Amino acid sequence: MSNVKYAVKKDVCLGRNSFKCVWKMSSGEWVRSQAFDILMWSLIFLGRKFNSLRSYSYKAASFLDYLYVGLQLCEVVDKHSYILLARLYHAYLTQGLNSLSPVVQAIARRRPSPMFSIKTSKVHHAAVQQLIKACNEYCTDSSALPENTEPGEEVMYLGALRLVGLPRSEQELQVLARVYGRHFNKPVQSERLRIFAHLPRTPRNDDPHEIEKYFPLDKIGELISSATSHRDAALWALIGATSLRASEALQVLWCDISFKNRQIYAVNPTERGNFDHAYRGVSASQIDRLAWKGRTTKHTLLLEPYGDMFFEQLELYLKYEYQGGAAHKFVFQSKDGYPLCFCDYGSVVVEPFARAAEKVLGAKSDPYRLKLHSLRHSYCFYMKNFVEHTDGVGLTDYEIMALTGHADIASVARYAIVSLKALNEKLAVAFQDFKSNKTRNMNELLLGFHEKRILALKREIAKEQEARENNIVE
Repeated sequence: MSNVKYAVKKDVCLGRNSFKCVWKMSSGEWVRSQAFDILMWSLIFLGRKFNSLRSYSYKAASFLDYLYVGLQLCEVVDKHSYILLARLYHAYLTQGLNSLSPVVQAIARRRPSPMFSIKTSKVHHAAVQQLIKACNEYCTDSSALPENTEPGEEVMYLGALRLVGLPRSEQELQVLARVYGRHFNKPVQSERLRIFAHLPRTPRNDDPHEIEKYFPLDKIGELISSATSHRDAALWALIGATSLRASEALQVLWCDISFKNRQIYAVNPTERGNFDHAYRGVSASQIDRLAWKGRTTKHTLLLEPYGDMFFEQLELYLKYEYQGGAAHKFVFQSKDGYPLCFCDYGSVVVEPFARAAEKVLGAKSDPYRLKLHSLRHSYCFYMKNFVEHTDGVGLTDYEIMALTGHADIASVARYAIVSLKALNEKLAVAFQDFKSNKTRNMNELLLGFHEKRILALKREIAKEQEARENNIVE
């Protein structure tokens, strides 16, 4: 979504990589958005990482640009104009010219709507909410910032949006109860601002059986082989073998790989004991851009054959493509020896994978499967449904959680989905048995189940006893 008036540019704030939002006046002078600067300060105070700053910056700038276009259509610019435009932002993002609101239609004619989904619109509103909260806090106590300047009109109006439709206080509810003689509901605690209470509520998770986000297991080997460079092949094999996030894989250092034990470690940059030595040759600005989403373990378990493919491709990468004279210790680098994790992610990492995936899967493949993150889904899907172990087939979500480093079991459930085909096959046996014995009651069905289990256990014991006897004879 391109900006009409506002432009986002790189900046430095509080010693951190940040962004600024500027527009060009009729005199030719570039002016910074005070509201945007306040947002960046707020995010840095909250300890948000560089990727969050970047994501919020473009979403906030898009909203400010939408406001600029909308306010040009208002006869009077006041608090009510801001309230109206803020509440219509969702309709603009999702409906555009199809909206029932003449205001949204007029804005969309001047600035085309991106036509986002409801889910994407809510992500954009999260950035807008942070912008409103930051402006409100600045208006309440501007001493929090070093430049103690008076808030501009835009900041004051945006800050006032936080107070629109505030839930009733406990004291007000008690007064109403006494006046009307009945109990009123208590204020609901919610992170969503009341001005955006009209946003539709969507389920947290999609139906896992309808949207398969994992890369087909039988196609991963072909995908790795179709890479146009050994570096890309090694990167894809690493993610497929370990379920690392792309950001985690790109930040692997040579000291994180044990060639002797064939082990790969995913180390949080902030928890490295030899930090200065590990990131020698890396500037402070680059270190600030290192991303870490919260993996809880450095250990990985290699899924074969992708583990073997990784070490094979890594050897070829070292021999033919790696620039040995690089000052840094990152494994993956550009053709010029620059750390790959600091290169443009879209053109250097995403596009090569999307081209190879489309070649392997076909042009009509699910768009999510053309993303590198789909390999992480494949790892979890395999571990959930097909890996064989001492207790049968498939790991539990908690076991998978230990492998992937997720901090929340609910997050694992979005990856480790149950194969509907495998589930149907398991149930088909039980249904067939029930169909042939449909006159039996519950106790009889349970007895039949346990009798089968006893026979299976007796066979296992007989095998173990036979093995022991053979060992004695030998």
